Amino acid sequence: RARAALEAARAHAARFLAVKVVYWDMRTAWLERLYRHHVVCAPGAPAPPFSTRIEPLLDGLNQVLAEVCGAAPDVVKVLFAQQLLGVAAQVWARVVCDGGPCR
Repeated sequence: RARAALEAARAHAARFLAVKVVYWDMRTAWLERLYRHHVVCAPGAPAPPFSTRIEPLLDGLNQVLAEVCGAAPDVVKVLFAQQLLGVAAQVWARVVCDGGPCR
């Protein structure tokens, strides 16, 4: 029973930290720069590939993973990485479906 409570607390803490990182620490990158900035194309030219817009976000996620998971045990690293990527996928879908603040 105590082990289940500990695992639930660990999962809750990892989820909280992942949400805080994506929605608070990286909010400008996710909610504004995905559409408004870092998209360069000449008038009338086709838009650049989507990967050019998301690469800075992926670099930021990689940096967060390196900082947070540096000295953590393997179980915590895996749990936090799963939560962080899950929250990142949710916010990416939100921005893509909603169009961000510029549409």
